[in-house]
Amino acid sequence: MKERILGLVETILRRYNLKLVRLDDKKLINVEYLYNPKPRSWAETPGISEINKQMVRKASDYVNLLLSFSQFRNNFETIPVEYNGDDTCPYWLNTWLPVLDAISIYGLLATRNPSVYFEIGSGNSTKFARRAIEDHRLRTKIISLDPYPRTLIDNICDETIRTPCENAPLSLFENLPGDTILFVDGTHRSFPNSDVTVFFTEILPSLPRGCTWGLHDIPLPYDYSTQFAKCYFNEQYLLMAYLLGGGGNDKILLPNAFISTYPGLSGILNDKIFDTGNFNDIEKNGTCMWMQREN
Repeated sequence: MKERILGLVETILRRYNLKLVRLDDKKLINVEYLYNPKPRSWAETPGISEINKQMVRKASDYVNLLLSFSQFRNNFETIPVEYNGDDTCPYWLNTWLPVLDAISIYGLLATRNPSVYFEIGSGNSTKFARRAIEDHRLRTKIISLDPYPRTLIDNICDETIRTPCENAPLSLFENLPGDTILFVDGTHRSFPNSDVTVFFTEILPSLPRGCTWGLHDIPLPYDYSTQFAKCYFNEQYLLMAYLLGGGGNDKILLPNAFISTYPGLSGILNDKIFDTGNFNDIEKNGTCMWMQREN
């Protein structure tokens, strides 16, 4: 019924030369031209081919990093597959955070022991971060920047900032230590004064040298799926432009979507990390793009 009503509204608006783009189930914006959000085939295009070549050239680096995570297989086995009633306990089938992304958060923290783990957008990722800190007695402080976390995670954070990213002072990021791990999982949409726009134009240039930063829901080297395209996600297009422009000399540290499908890497996942009982019936993929700040 809802789709029929929206279709009727769009028919009426077309009659008066007006256009609507639906952003989610509640909000509509008026635009001059209709858009047709759908995945594009990038296989032969120069831009994505260059990014893909970069990833292939660095495949051995990704293997080494993944193998460093395999030492934590016994720890992964203790994490429940499904929700166990404990709101602070991580679990693998959580809908929002694919397995490889959860493992990469845990693994990066456990192998690097950073002084700060900073999240823009919190929830299940916070639980995996806290588990890594507790399992390995890390010195890491969790800072959560999110106006409305999806789950009850305030008690497992060291500092909470309950405001939208675009309203946070830039000094929060300018003063981060160089060993910070920053995980960004916000709205995934770039508009005037949105979190994605602020991240790429203000926060990213101010991050310290050495900082590891990751964006979630980045399917590179592929376009967004139909599901995400219809949500008007566009964050990865800014990331593509950043990479094609040189990426500020930052390097791709761990491209989880690429790793999930590239034969030489997906085999490593199955043979060295996902070979324990907990992962038998779990889809083994990820969509986080991890980068290392070099500039």
